[in-house]
Amino acid sequence: MIIEDDFINQSRPFNSKYSLATMRRSIQLVMFGLSSLRGAVRCLNIFSDSSKDKIPSHTTIQNWILRYGLYTLQKVKEHRDDWIYILDFTIEFGSQKCLVILGITLERLRNIDFEVTRQDVTVLKIVVCSRSNGEMICDILKDLAKETDSPKQLVSDHGSDLKKGIELYCQNSERTIYSYDITHKMAILLKHILENDKKWQEFVKQCADCKRKTVQSNLGFLAPPKPREKSRYQNLDKFVDWAEKVLNCDKNKINVDCEKFVEYFGWLNDFQKELKEWRKFLEIIRIGKHEVKKYGLNRENANHFRKEVIKLNGRSKRAKQLIGDIFDFLHEQSKSISKGESLLGTSDIIESIFGKYKNFSARTAMKGVGKLLLTIPTFTSHLSLELIKKATESTSIQDLTNWINEIIGKSFFSKRKNALVTIK
Repeated sequence: MIIEDDFINQSRPFNSKYSLATMRRSIQLVMFGLSSLRGAVRCLNIFSDSSKDKIPSHTTIQNWILRYGLYTLQKVKEHRDDWIYILDFTIEFGSQKCLVILGITLERLRNIDFEVTRQDVTVLKIVVCSRSNGEMICDILKDLAKETDSPKQLVSDHGSDLKKGIELYCQNSERTIYSYDITHKMAILLKHILENDKKWQEFVKQCADCKRKTVQSNLGFLAPPKPREKSRYQNLDKFVDWAEKVLNCDKNKINVDCEKFVEYFGWLNDFQKELKEWRKFLEIIRIGKHEVKKYGLNRENANHFRKEVIKLNGRSKRAKQLIGDIFDFLHEQSKSISKGESLLGTSDIIESIFGKYKNFSARTAMKGVGKLLLTIPTFTSHLSLELIKKATESTSIQDLTNWINEIIGKSFFSKRKNALVTIK
């Protein structure tokens, strides 16, 4: 009798000289092991004594990844009435941007108690474009709905093109509910509070000055954190956490010069009142997000949220305003949802996927919308041996080339090479 591992090692897709085990191991090293393509080849060489299979080249591994992604993307979608679409754009260098539409069924969402991982969603659509508008987004949704049936829900941020396109689509699909991602909404509410707050602006400036002074000093380990370049108002949690810990640290325990400590960090004492209020903002937002992310978007969210925030003491006028804004948002968002039903209230999963994709694409010679978009459906898949076999046998290199030429066109790197030809 052949045991499972022996069977796997002997199995090869039709017309392939590599086993399924080698294919999966190679893809896993790159997609989930944070290895480069050439690094994966080196790893396979290190462990080659335990396998009789040949070692693939780095280009072969890349082609396996992209062919698998293309196969997954082009698979026939399940036709059902409980699809939830999650939409967003990812932008790289250049004029092109990419619209990604993820799908998860309401049945699946309930089975996982709203704790969505990358393997719970399906990449339903990838569209590359230089320009977009509401009409184009609406047409894309209509075309996709022909494959999956009209979606139960659409979730996204309020990017102008997405918002307009989704609203146009919903005008012709009364059963479809449009939900605004709660993470983006909370960031907007926080921005409205802080953008005209002179103390916050002064605090951020002081943090930057403090970092410059301390980073090369003996107290560099206490320097302020690196701020986010985008969504700057979401730096609040990092900065407040840091400030509170520095103010409460035991100077004797960390053996620092007290005079130097006061010189570098004494300014924090001038913000103790504000830090308490900002911490209250963060607590209120945490309660709001937890309610939706944990239990889904439903008609009970607003009342549950209000009951929880009442427990917070020392609420300022601005904190009370924030509570009111969140309550109104939750109430408004849930009006179209049937009583007793819970839907998805966040698009965090697509942000997570974009983050992983950008980390992966950052290894390329030049950033830009390119063929590595096909890594997105690859790392949202379970990478089963059966799927790898089907992908390899049904999706050829020519299929991959055709898709790249049709959807992507010439890459940024290719254009640069052609433009900057060395003249001999």
